[in-house]
Amino acid sequence: MSESAFQKDLDIQIKPKRALIVLAVFLALWFTPCPAGVDPGGWKVMACFVSTIVGFLTGAMPMGALVLTAITICAVSKAIPVKEALSGFSAGPVWLIAMAFFISRGFTKTGLGLRIAYYFIKWLGKKPLGLSVAVGLTTYVLAPAMPSSTARSGGTIMPLVKSVSEAYGSYPDKDRRRIGAYLMLSAFNVNYPVGAAYMTAMAGNALAAGMAGSLGVELTWFSWWWYMLVPAFLGVVLTPIVLYYIYPPELKESPMAREMAIEKLKEMGPLTKPQKVMMAAFILLLVLWVFGAHLKLNATMAAFVGILFLNYMGVLTWKDILSERGAYDCLFWFAGLIMMAGCLNKYGVIKWATSGIGAAVAGLNWPLVLIAVVLCGMYFAYCFASSTAFIGALYTALLAIGINTGVPPILCAVALAAVCNLHACLTFYSGGSGPVFFSQGYVTANEWLRCGFLLSVFHLVTWAVFGGIWWKVLGLY
Repeated sequence: MSESAFQKDLDIQIKPKRALIVLAVFLALWFTPCPAGVDPGGWKVMACFVSTIVGFLTGAMPMGALVLTAITICAVSKAIPVKEALSGFSAGPVWLIAMAFFISRGFTKTGLGLRIAYYFIKWLGKKPLGLSVAVGLTTYVLAPAMPSSTARSGGTIMPLVKSVSEAYGSYPDKDRRRIGAYLMLSAFNVNYPVGAAYMTAMAGNALAAGMAGSLGVELTWFSWWWYMLVPAFLGVVLTPIVLYYIYPPELKESPMAREMAIEKLKEMGPLTKPQKVMMAAFILLLVLWVFGAHLKLNATMAAFVGILFLNYMGVLTWKDILSERGAYDCLFWFAGLIMMAGCLNKYGVIKWATSGIGAAVAGLNWPLVLIAVVLCGMYFAYCFASSTAFIGALYTALLAIGINTGVPPILCAVALAAVCNLHACLTFYSGGSGPVFFSQGYVTANEWLRCGFLLSVFHLVTWAVFGGIWWKVLGLY
């Protein structure tokens, strides 16, 4: 390495003013006397957990570094044993999401994801509404193996939607409502019923599953998909239709989109060998995830099988796997949050924190409690810039309130997990892909917030009706 390649200056990623807020919260909780009924070690873990979430929300430093700091403090202070502090790294959901990041890279590298999108546009793209449904179905198909809504929607779908918009002369500063604004808002919003559809469709889903597990509610990849199947798929199909009426495009026909898709498919030619292998791997994974219980194969191990298949067949090199930084970042912070959430329940913090609220709603029928919990899950999102941060901060507490007041455990866990995806519709900052779409300039802030609120009502009604019927058929209540 030449001298010119050496680091010349410090690259400090801590934002001092925001870090002081985190430190103040941490010290205040750490030195607050431990309440009766709570283990002292658990109280210290709570101080680390809350300050980690505050650090995440304020952007004091990278999430992975925040969680690593919390793990270190928990172990060094002897709040919990070292083995327990590192236990999150052995949690199956943590590795499942990391493996899904690697599989997602295969879709991008081979071009199979884009090919699937062009096929749907070819079949459904004659009109803006059909084009939006095509985008939704593309996202739905890709989602099981793409856990990042930002990569899936912002990285794959948004450039495609932008190209179609510009082909019709619809730009942010000229004729944005012709078709571009509708397509952008629709492409963003279908991403979140899709996110609820699969455990591996959003990184926070596996975190929610892990937290539910700490309260005795088991959600596997298959059971998650099965419980969400009907309401999620209806949400994907109906969301573009609702937007078509509350935020309609000026253009009612879009034959050029279909022509563009046909032309792009011609340029791509027939399926390449890497695309065929990628498709085979994806089908294999779906089969293993769906029938894993019958095959006695854990979902995480099924993902390992898929990764090895892609590696052996030459789609993903080991260098590809090593360079997927998002997977390792997720692995770090995800493992730490799951560990701390488990400790909060184990050492009595969750029971203590929810006892007051539980007493306040103790006299209510469980359906009313479930409604209250779901409404909190939806509209508290205005205060959060990340669904994953929301899940880390509130999912366990809201689920515990529901379960402790008589809501059927699986029903409460599933409904709350669904709304933790759907609430991203509310603002342009609630979901990871929001800033990507909003920054294109097609939709104003007021339009986004108005449509987001109307869609939140639509989602609540749709999931209450169709989800309620489906979950009754499945015996969840």
